[in-house]
Amino acid sequence: MKTSLVLLALCAGVPMLAQSPALTLTSASGDSRLTAYGVLDIAVARIAHQATLSDEYSNTGDPRPTKLATGSVTGMLNGGMSGDRFGFKGDTVIGGDWKALFQLEMGINIINGNASNGVLSLAENSANVAPKTNGAYSADSGVSGQLFSRAAFFGAGSPTCGTITGGRNTTFFTDMISDYDPTNGSQQFSPIGYSSTWSGGGGLTDSARLDNSIKYIFKAQGFDAGLIHKFGGVSGANSSRSADNLIAGYDGGNWGVQVGYMTVKDGTSVSNNTIAANGTVTTTAGVVTAVTLPTTSNVKVTFYDTKSTLLMAKYKVAGVWIKGGYQHIEFTNPSNPVQDQTMTSIYGQSVGATSVTALTVGGAGQTKKLDVYWLGGNYDVTAQFNVALGWYEIAQNDFSNATGTAADLHGDGKFGSLVLDYHISKAFDIYAGYMNGQYSGGLAAGFPLASNNIYGAGARYIF
Repeated sequence: MKTSLVLLALCAGVPMLAQSPALTLTSASGDSRLTAYGVLDIAVARIAHQATLSDEYSNTGDPRPTKLATGSVTGMLNGGMSGDRFGFKGDTVIGGDWKALFQLEMGINIINGNASNGVLSLAENSANVAPKTNGAYSADSGVSGQLFSRAAFFGAGSPTCGTITGGRNTTFFTDMISDYDPTNGSQQFSPIGYSSTWSGGGGLTDSARLDNSIKYIFKAQGFDAGLIHKFGGVSGANSSRSADNLIAGYDGGNWGVQVGYMTVKDGTSVSNNTIAANGTVTTTAGVVTAVTLPTTSNVKVTFYDTKSTLLMAKYKVAGVWIKGGYQHIEFTNPSNPVQDQTMTSIYGQSVGATSVTALTVGGAGQTKKLDVYWLGGNYDVTAQFNVALGWYEIAQNDFSNATGTAADLHGDGKFGSLVLDYHISKAFDIYAGYMNGQYSGGLAAGFPLASNNIYGAGARYIF
């Protein structure tokens, strides 16, 4: 089989993107396809309380209440509605109704051309590093500088038997939750669109995409069911860093419902390293004369076992989509702390500190629980103009064991969102959005201001 797929053809075909929602190249025999696709989304917004916007992190800033700053910031954000990305996907007939298929997708920061890299943003702001970004916002993310950070898998499938893929797969929660979010998973104007901790990762943003995983999904007449298993690959502890995700439901016509379950063993949460363990300071007569920094940055990794149950539904009535959902998440200390503490690097950054007893309070292991609720709707005022409203709440239990810190007490986070989206064409839309968020109780511990808001406008090009 001769395929008319060469780099020259790709380059020559780029101008076609303005007229087409995707660039698809087909083999001469017609049984193979390669599609180049992407999302370019850029916004200008004001965040009421925010540190300097990040050069590295995929979301640029944090519209939720933050511990980092009390001042406001106005600037360009990397994706108000959708995460910026570029990828390739393709398939080829291998017999009967079976096709081999693949997908490779990278996260990009369109505002500066960098590859999205959340963990690098943390490393640059750790205690033993002179911050390149001068104290900019930093946050954990599973999209952290990998060549194909958002997805990298291949497999085979058929309409009658389903599809199975292996590699770096997205979870079913990540795949489906934006369609059940009233504001359509908006990256900057929805808390569950912004944070995979509260959505696709089942408690850990690092787990929204699963390396070393096998994924199976079957769909027929609107019904779907699927299973993902992530292999740990850790010597002496086969379950360490493993995960399982199940989904089942129906999505067709004017309604849909999905129920899912996810469990992760020894999942990771990455943060700034506040321990300057590898740097050395030289002083003369009490005056600092030299600072030697490590050749690689350090981050801190905290390990957890998590369990998450997800229920979400949508229904269209009188032209209005009503959407809602509930997720219950439980965190406990990791199952394999000995193996966890041997981790020396993550996403290309060296690990300077680890925590394997993050939920031991007063000498006893605790269970931290989060309940995430959302409800709202969106309405097509015209065929091109959509208005969306959403309400979201995150409730944390009291896991202080009567001796913990203020952050271990019961707390709540409440958010309200409004998004206006106008489609000029199928591939191009402009939008404006607003979100207000407020924390109380344990979720507000350590915050100089327990509220925040963002408003902004942007444009998105889907090809």
